[in-house]
Amino acid sequence: MPRNFRIAAVVTMAMLAAACGGSSDSAQQSAPAPAPAPAEPAPTLAERVEVDNVAVLQGTTATIVEDGMVKKKRNAPVIAGRPGIVRVHARAIDARARLPKLAAELRIATPGKEDLIVRAEPRSLVERDDADLDTTFNFDLAADAIAATSTLSVGLEDPSAPGDRASFPNDGSTFPLGARDDAPTLRVRFVPVRYDQDGSGRLPKLDAASLEAHRRALYAMYPTRNVVVDVREALPWANAVEARGKGWDQLLDAIVDARHTDAVDDDVYYVGVFTPKSSIDEYCGDGGCILGVAPAAQLEEVGLRVAMVVGYESYGANGTLAQELAHAMGREHAPCGGPDGPDESYPYAGARIGVAGWHILDKKLVDPGGRSRDFMSYCGPVWISDYTYNGLYDRMVDVAKSKRVGKGGGPTSSGGGPGAGGAATTRLRSYHVMEDGSLSEGALVDVVAQNGVSSGIKMHYEDAAGRTVAVSDAAYRRFDSLRSGLLLAAEPPNGAVRARVEGLEVRPLELSVSRSTLGPAR
Repeated sequence: MPRNFRIAAVVTMAMLAAACGGSSDSAQQSAPAPAPAPAEPAPTLAERVEVDNVAVLQGTTATIVEDGMVKKKRNAPVIAGRPGIVRVHARAIDARARLPKLAAELRIATPGKEDLIVRAEPRSLVERDDADLDTTFNFDLAADAIAATSTLSVGLEDPSAPGDRASFPNDGSTFPLGARDDAPTLRVRFVPVRYDQDGSGRLPKLDAASLEAHRRALYAMYPTRNVVVDVREALPWANAVEARGKGWDQLLDAIVDARHTDAVDDDVYYVGVFTPKSSIDEYCGDGGCILGVAPAAQLEEVGLRVAMVVGYESYGANGTLAQELAHAMGREHAPCGGPDGPDESYPYAGARIGVAGWHILDKKLVDPGGRSRDFMSYCGPVWISDYTYNGLYDRMVDVAKSKRVGKGGGPTSSGGGPGAGGAATTRLRSYHVMEDGSLSEGALVDVVAQNGVSSGIKMHYEDAAGRTVAVSDAAYRRFDSLRSGLLLAAEPPNGAVRARVEGLEVRPLELSVSRSTLGPAR
């Protein structure tokens, strides 16, 4: 009996197990699995990358694309026919995305020419640093690569995925580069001064190598397609010219006279070069020295397209030549080093150059975040800011537009006769305004203007009885280094023995006897 009970118990437990935990064939069949969802397509390179900055460097940086938009107003001109580099920066649209190294392609399309295609090696996309060429794609361009009609496009590609490209503009078109083709040639004639005051007859070094060094220095920084230089015959000079300023104004008068006598074209700048001592150390001594002088000439003052520099080896390298020539183009000082009357509109503190500079001959970047200062300042080392570059360009273009052709011919002169517009030249008397408020007569200055010049200053000419016999509008032009200036007014009439100035704190000037009795001289 007990044994049968155990068998029954086993059978019963088996039946319970089948009822509770077992399953039939139909129960074991599962429902059909859902079809897998289609995979999301990988984003294209154009969806992951954008070109946000494009700049042309030809001395300074001219930004043409900023934050992915073509700029309508440029900070500096792009000059057709001038070499340089194009810097392109690209960034990830999603800053968190990891991107492979990308290659870049620059295409320049110019009507009538085969497209120019320049490629840059693959690089990682990093934050742009204007002082670091490794943060951008860089394309070296020869002088003939850019024309006024050129358009531009940029392509980006992952070398591991050919055909997957991003472009700017993103529709595959091109955009106008906006290059200017009106940049004139800069024409400079050096006037060697034979310094006879100490009996030495000393002449500055202006041989072929020196001229080429000066030409290169100007070409690297000035906004031009070409610089042409030559040398005039020597000008003898028997008067003293001192380191602190005495005698500079009289020698400048002689340079003004030489330019007028030579009857050169309006766009030729005369630069007097002299060495008053045998060395720069002897000349400057321990008390400092003046290295160059030029008036801040206005556009119509053709006769003041003159400057002077000392002829020691360093004057071209330290920016003196570039600065004095720019003064003759109307530029004021940049605010560094304590100049008198600095340009109040200069945009960068401490005369910094503001944007990256580029040496088009040495093909080197000039760091805007470093020590470089605008050559219009008294600080160094020097380069040119976009502000000065733009200002010089505007003046040079205006000079070219208003140019009349002279009779004597400067560098690459085109011959004689009046030029566009046939504007008449007025000859005004210059008066040197000294630091102590005294006046002295200077050279006659050629001015292309119908009614002379005016700046709210009046010159009153008086006869021996103190009566005013004539009143002339006058204009004051500052000298950059002499703490003095130049006053321009009409020639004194016959019978005038005294000149009084209204609107400028200077003492009256007793005119020369020959002037008062014989009328205008020179």
